[in-house]
Amino acid sequence: MGGVVELREAIGSRLVIQPGVRVDHYNVFGTAWSPAMAASGWIVPNLRWRTATGRSFRIPTYTELYYRDPNHLASADLVPERAWSTDVGVDAYARGWTASATAFGRWDADVIDWVRAVPTERWHTTNIRDVDTRGVELGVTRHIAATVWGVRYTGLHAEAPTLALLSKYVLDYAPHALSLSAATTWRRVDLGSHVTYTTRADGRDYWVADLRVAHPVGRAEVYADVANAFDQTYQEVTGVDMPGRWIKVGLRLR
Repeated sequence: MGGVVELREAIGSRLVIQPGVRVDHYNVFGTAWSPAMAASGWIVPNLRWRTATGRSFRIPTYTELYYRDPNHLASADLVPERAWSTDVGVDAYARGWTASATAFGRWDADVIDWVRAVPTERWHTTNIRDVDTRGVELGVTRHIAATVWGVRYTGLHAEAPTLALLSKYVLDYAPHALSLSAATTWRRVDLGSHVTYTTRADGRDYWVADLRVAHPVGRAEVYADVANAFDQTYQEVTGVDMPGRWIKVGLRLR
């Protein structure tokens, strides 16, 4: 069981603080306290700063604790992962433009990974090492009449102690990701698209496009989402193929 307490307090006209704490209790893993603090304020009327710091806690999944097959042997002796993270950024607004820049860092301890000494052994889970991650996120949005255009870039760098073991996914991350988006309304039909180009740490790269169409019908909305519209073949985790093109059609009441 668990609970969350948050407080939002404005100090004067330019500063807002938001402290909070989450408490989780498990029969097996005990009690974890996860405090957090966020703050934001205006430097000038069109320029805002923001920052946040917090602690997180993740218990092992059922797969990491108990999964077994001819190539995997999970361990029930795992302990939870713990991490501290922080970010600081600015947002600027001017004449239909919005620009944002954020720098962030995360420091994980007791990270869980599947490892093995040689390829002929079974993968097994263990709390193997600490991982430090740093990165930046940059974004620009432009509003032109009923159309919104957006560009976003995320850069990551992760460091972990060298292992004399084969690791399955701790350092399988995306150092670079660039996304383009657009949304507009034409004759009461909402149209949207999102294209992302990603490069992985091992040199793999791929791009994926998603599309959306929606139309209001009385108090309802009929929509269709097309994911991976061009049926790209790619893997976000090595060895695990992501779905090809798929379409979702639905009706949403408003």
